[in-house]
Amino acid sequence: MVEQVHLILHSDHSEDAPLASWVHYVDGRPSSGLKTGDLLQAQKSIGDAALTVYVPGIDILLTRIDLPGGRRSQLRNALPYALEDSLIDDVETLHCTLGSRIDETTYYAAVVDDELMQGWQELFQQAGLYPKVMLPDTLLLPWQPDQWTLYCETDRVRVRSGAAEGFICDINSLASILKLSLNQADQGIPRSIKLIHCRQGDIDLSGLPEDIKLIDDDSASTGSLQQFLLQNQTEEPAINLLQGPYAPDSRIHKQLQPWYAAAALALVLLLLGLSNNLLEYRNLSRQSTQLQEQMSEVFHSVYPQAKRVRNPYQRMQSELKKTQGGNEELLFRDMLTQIAPVAKSAKNLKVLNLRYHRSQMELLVELPDLESLEGFKQQLQQNTRWEVTLKSADASEDKVLGRLLISKST
Repeated sequence: MVEQVHLILHSDHSEDAPLASWVHYVDGRPSSGLKTGDLLQAQKSIGDAALTVYVPGIDILLTRIDLPGGRRSQLRNALPYALEDSLIDDVETLHCTLGSRIDETTYYAAVVDDELMQGWQELFQQAGLYPKVMLPDTLLLPWQPDQWTLYCETDRVRVRSGAAEGFICDINSLASILKLSLNQADQGIPRSIKLIHCRQGDIDLSGLPEDIKLIDDDSASTGSLQQFLLQNQTEEPAINLLQGPYAPDSRIHKQLQPWYAAAALALVLLLLGLSNNLLEYRNLSRQSTQLQEQMSEVFHSVYPQAKRVRNPYQRMQSELKKTQGGNEELLFRDMLTQIAPVAKSAKNLKVLNLRYHRSQMELLVELPDLESLEGFKQQLQQNTRWEVTLKSADASEDKVLGRLLISKST
């Protein structure tokens, strides 16, 4: 009897009491209803069962990548540099994971901020949870070959387009992003699109090819995204975010198990040999406690309204990051204020997508021809104080798609 637990971390969880939902499986079938609580409650319920967790998919990029032949460990090392040209952020700050192989040279891949991965891992470890598999919650949506799935929420839409592919977008941008995704779909245009919690009259699906069939299917789930856990399949996933430094260490434990007895004896001898240093250790521990109390006093003097915190150093770092985030918002507003008039004055310009992260803005625009795209780039360069770089241009018969990177001048 194989026991598994599938758990989803709510995207709106709070720092003090993160909420999660989970379902127990035995031999691939649900053996419990949907349970909800914080991670400490989840740990008591889960015990030693194999754990698969789903984290917010809005923070994760799912894509495909072409890689040359080689061992999987070599491909994982080469993956960040193969993805580098298509990413805004420095690959050194990102965690890139390699999924299953699609064909001879094509693989699924996922990219997430490394700090987010560290935060999720610490969150689970603090509760005593050690997942074997970590997936974006986008992959909770049902999927089958030749069919995409749309799941509508209040202000955004989740789209699953493959075994390890999908995205989340603002509901007002759905039509343009869906059209762009269909144009770039490596696996081909789907025969049908399943709509869950989506009314065709409430969302813009204009511009879709006429031969794509739209299927209204509210029967898949009558409640929230978490209830898809009850309908989830337990087969091997096409990708797992827990790779590299975040890979589960169960295999290492199995390999080291024959040496546990010898290691325990060596530890006893080591402790006996270090007994003379015990007094010094106690003194250092006392000093550490005093420093911790002093840091707490400094923190509360700066943030008198804050409640009691366990780690004032980490909390101070968190507050500083929030302050830095405010500066980013001012920079974004300044950049948008200068760029918007130039974009408005450009003839036949369509802005298909806008992305801002860490002092850089990426625009995906549509123009009639390459000359218009170059002209728009020059207007931005001349009429703003930002550095403008043309990352890519894709020309068809009657239009050009251009990707512009706008950043601080060096």
